[in-house]
Amino acid sequence: MSGRTLIKTVQYGVSFAFGGWIAPALPVGFDAYGTVVWRQWASTFCHPGRNGAMARLHYPNTVDLHHLLATVYEAFVDADREHTTRIVLSMAVESNPCGSGRAANVDSILGD
Repeated sequence: MSGRTLIKTVQYGVSFAFGGWIAPALPVGFDAYGTVVWRQWASTFCHPGRNGAMARLHYPNTVDLHHLLATVYEAFVDADREHTTRIVLSMAVESNPCGSGRAANVDSILGD
């Protein structure tokens, strides 16, 4: 598992799920023995919460979030789908209607 791919999965997947750009904060990866195996101390893009932004997942439902992140990760590790998935998720986050209009849903974006 690539640390960069995992961070990208979390940022794009959670941002899509909750309707605005969300960034992992000071991510550090550990192996099964508790040893640090990667770190990323970088500035990533993140938006403050927006009034009326539409979340695509219900916050307490962690099973749906887990499924979404697993699906996004599979797309990011597939060289044929990585670029398209990143662009489509970016467009979905940026087009969040903030309470009016129609938002994309998980099934239409990822083709499930």
